[in-house]
Parts: sequence; C-alpha cells; structure tokens
Amino acid sequence: MTAAQRLFDAIGAQLILHHNFADAPPRLGDDYEISEILGAGGFGLICRATQLALRRQVALKLFTITEAGAREALREARSLARLEHPGIVAVYAAGESELVAGERFPCAFVEMQLIDGQNLRDWLGAAPREGGAVLTLLIEAGRALAHAHQAGLLHRDFKPENLMIDRSGQVKIIDFGLALAAESSDTEPRDDEALARGRPGADALATR
Repeated sequence: MTAAQRLFDAIGAQLILHHNFADAPPRLGDDYEISEILGAGGFGLICRATQLALRRQVALKLFTITEAGAREALREARSLARLEHPGIVAVYAAGESELVAGERFPCAFVEMQLIDGQNLRDWLGAAPREGGAVLTLLIEAGRALAHAHQAGLLHRDFKPENLMIDRSGQVKIIDFGLALAAESSDTEPRDDEALARGRPGADALATR
C-alpha cells in the first residue's frame, strides 16, 4: 500500500465513523475539517474541507511528506500564486501540517478555491450543449491559458479534465502541479508519477 493510499483509506474510514457514529471528522492540524474526498492520484488526494477560522469551504490538496510530495505541493502553490484571473483556480495557502484521521500523518498541503461544478468532459456528457456555448467556454479557457503564458508559466497538462465549469457557467483551469516557468530550463528533478500525469490519457488530480 502506498503512502497516498494510506491517506485515502484513513480519511475515508474516519468519515464513515463521523457520519455513522458521531466520531470527530478528519482534520488537518487545527485549521481544516475534512468533509469529503473529491479525487486521488499520483502521491496525493484532494478533499472538500472547511477552513475553520473563516468557515470557508475550500479544496484541500494533500500530499504525503516525501521530498517529491512537498516539492509538488510547493510547485503548484507558487505557480498559482503568480496568477490572478477569473479563469484560473485561486490558491489561498500552502505548507506542512498533520492530518488527524484515526492515526496521525504528516502532510504537505495546498488550500485552493473550491469549484462546485463539473469538468469539461463530464459537462459535455451530461446534456446536449449548443455549439456556441461550448465555443464561448473554450475561448474563455484560452484567454486564461494565455494569461498564464504571459506570466511565464506553461500548464503542460491542459485537457478537458482540467477545465472546471462552475454552477454559474464560469470555466476555470485547475491542476497546475506540472506548471513550468516558460523561460526556465527547470533542471529540478521530477517525480515519475507526476510526469506521467502530463501524458495523454493520464488521470489528473481534480475536483468533480
């Protein structure tokens, strides 16, 4: 069992205990209360959580504390922190903390805007869509991607699963974990699984 699978199983088991037996929900330090697992992949997972100080619903991306895991978390947070655009998911915080879910697990994390909606592939499959509406979304996504490029960042995993459509119809680009500074040779080592996520057909770590 991988470390990421242990996180997934521990959070899932604690959520079952919380919902059925009124046990405490999973928490990340004293700052976040986890209510749902939204997805998993690579060496981490993403959860719906409440940021307790502000009572704000957020997406919480959790990584096992390994050199690669911490590097992935910081890479995504720094990439997103450089970008301010309505078509790009916002990052609020990043760091290291301790997950409490039956056991205790040291974790790296990224706190991000929670997008309540569907990815583009699911949205297209959910109902018939007018060509004009689809074209508008793709144009908006292209503008957001151009904004990232103008800021010197290449997404490197731009695909339907990484385009989220929220309840208002706004499209947002997610999953900048593979982002690369366009002007940099970036010789920092990459984790093999993280690189695999950039290949066609690879699963992305994304909210649903």
